Amino acid sequence: MKAMHYIGLSVLTVLATVCSGCADTGIVTESGGIYGTVTDFATGEPVMDAAVQLRPGGETTLTGSDGRYEFIDLDRGDYSITVSKAEYTDLVDDYVITVDTKMMRRDVQIKKIPAYLQVVDNDLNPITFLDFGTDATSMQFVIFNSGPVSLECEIVHSCAWISDITEVSNPIASGATCPVVITIDRSRLAAGVNTDYVHVTSNNGNKQIEISAVGKTVIPEVVTLPVTNTDGSVTPWCNTFHAEIAKVGNPPYYQRGFCFSDINDMPAEDDNCVTVSGTEGNTYSYTYWDFPPVTARYYVRAWLKYGDGQIVYGNVQSFVYNDVL
Repeated sequence: MKAMHYIGLSVLTVLATVCSGCADTGIVTESGGIYGTVTDFATGEPVMDAAVQLRPGGETTLTGSDGRYEFIDLDRGDYSITVSKAEYTDLVDDYVITVDTKMMRRDVQIKKIPAYLQVVDNDLNPITFLDFGTDATSMQFVIFNSGPVSLECEIVHSCAWISDITEVSNPIASGATCPVVITIDRSRLAAGVNTDYVHVTSNNGNKQIEISAVGKTVIPEVVTLPVTNTDGSVTPWCNTFHAEIAKVGNPPYYQRGFCFSDINDMPAEDDNCVTVSGTEGNTYSYTYWDFPPVTARYYVRAWLKYGDGQIVYGNVQSFVYNDVL
């Protein structure tokens, strides 16, 4: 029984030694190796398809989607690694990894190469936003090439209220700048804050510039013209109303018509009102056929509806409808 007891203690001692090695330096294998993960320096996210090369020996492997790499069955000795990946700075890791019979872990981070394309102000400070406010019609940003080779750029936008924008037709040399002027048509702005984007694309980096402008609220205006007969003449049987749009407004009017009365000299929506379809053109008319068979003086006003249902009226025109039998 004592012999068995001593054998049990010996086995436990060996197991304790093996487990201690796992916890302190790595995973025990018949031959040693190196493993680890490659992550982005700025974000800490795993970097996939980074090439990890072993020194010495030159053996190379690619990281998986989890950023992991490994080299197995290595001879005992001292190693280090290098890491390369498109759009990242090459990493030459000088940390010495001593391999014997264990898998040794070495995690590294790599830094992205800044895009050569930079969008800046006149003082070369990075910008992402241009605010035209309530009055400006032109503003400028600058493309700066911070890289060692020429940049080929293109300006892309779909903003309806941009009337003109500088085209970048020639490559921008290393260290050079190219001013880009944006001109807007304020008459195309909707009332309130208008926001859109300008995209700068290049062979080394892309940027997006947000642009903003405040459109002023403009109340529409309408002028009531003299009442005529259907052929445009003025006779005792005048029954055709006319109006002219002086301002479409911002937001633009969406409904139009006339109000008239033989009692109220400032006719409004509580009197006789008619709607004229459409919003096109600068003028509109309406012929009214249902005047009662009496002679009476009438008052008429054109009106426009805009915004949340507000109504703006034009001036008053007076006419006498004379029913001559």
